[in-house]
Amino acid sequence: MSDWDWRASDWNWHAGGERWCDRPAIVMWWSLLPQVPMTSWIVLVAVRMVSTRLPLVPNKDLAFAAVTVALIGSHNDIAPVIVMITTMVLLANIVVAIGISLLSWGEALNRRRLVRA
Repeated sequence: MSDWDWRASDWNWHAGGERWCDRPAIVMWWSLLPQVPMTSWIVLVAVRMVSTRLPLVPNKDLAFAAVTVALIGSHNDIAPVIVMITTMVLLANIVVAIGISLLSWGEALNRRRLVRA
């Protein structure tokens, strides 16, 4: 097996892993808007894969939503769905961060009480 064959097989394995990760996204988007062609969802998955690889971008979900709205336009049916999903993900992240902060704060208060006692 030549060096080129090894690299090609390694790339196919990695690309296959990426496809498996994004299939639930395609199913989720398609279930929200079944009238949109599947090719549109596949293009959006490709845009999502590229946007998650951008370095020095603090919020890749917002970057994906912005690129999607810029590519497709705000008057299409897809843009509100992508923005809604991105907003829900961000809100879920905020809720989890607040919950973890409150738990950590409560544990710190309990430790302080135990040290004083």
